[in-house]
Amino acid sequence: MTDGETTWILDALRAWLRRGADPVAGPAGLSAERLGDRLERNRLLPLFQQLPITFPMTAGWDHFHARMADAYRRSLLQALRQLQSGTRLMEALRQAGIPSLAVRGPFLAAAVYGDPAARIGADIDILVPRGARRRAWQVCRTMDFRSLDWECPLWPLDAHRIHWRIQRSDEPVVCELHWAVEPVYGVMTLRYDALFDRPSRLNKSGFEWYQPGPDRMLVLLCLHTGRHCADAQSAHRVTIRSGADALDL
Repeated sequence: MTDGETTWILDALRAWLRRGADPVAGPAGLSAERLGDRLERNRLLPLFQQLPITFPMTAGWDHFHARMADAYRRSLLQALRQLQSGTRLMEALRQAGIPSLAVRGPFLAAAVYGDPAARIGADIDILVPRGARRRAWQVCRTMDFRSLDWECPLWPLDAHRIHWRIQRSDEPVVCELHWAVEPVYGVMTLRYDALFDRPSRLNKSGFEWYQPGPDRMLVLLCLHTGRHCADAQSAHRVTIRSGADALDL
């Protein structure tokens, strides 16, 4: 069962997707503070800052507007830092002969919403071929990246991991260098190297990068969502068992 604020958020998103740029009816009778809390908890404040919504003209809703605008400014600053750090690393990998693809975070937000700040991401995710992951780590080391978990690659455990968490000492951006996005012992194993065959080239907000093609990105996002739903549920386990072969993954 959902409360009024959560119901309005879902209805507003559905209306926005259905009607495009038409204004969404304001949340009459709801609490501006509670609505802001719901949006912030679900990391939607920057996105709703961009939606055409009509709000009541009261002090409470004026404060809500200011809260959204502040969240958007903070998200934009973080997204630009992430795009700069991520594209710089991907260019260094490319020069070393290692292909790389951007997934999720500000890269996905720029591609889907046209605005890298619309989706709040805690880190950036860059995918490299599994066979090139150790060479990629050496490139990262030359760029002053360090491991946030333990010294990597740690050979006895390396085969059972899907990424390394790394960060430069002079910037706040955390990067996850992936060669998979699913658990190694998951119910479906994608052929990740196939993702590099037909990548999409994007140029947004003055940054350029490669990411999986639209159909393959959709599979990755569905898999990632299913994995998190499975982790979050105690009574029911969600798994994704098929579909990759249809997209030649």
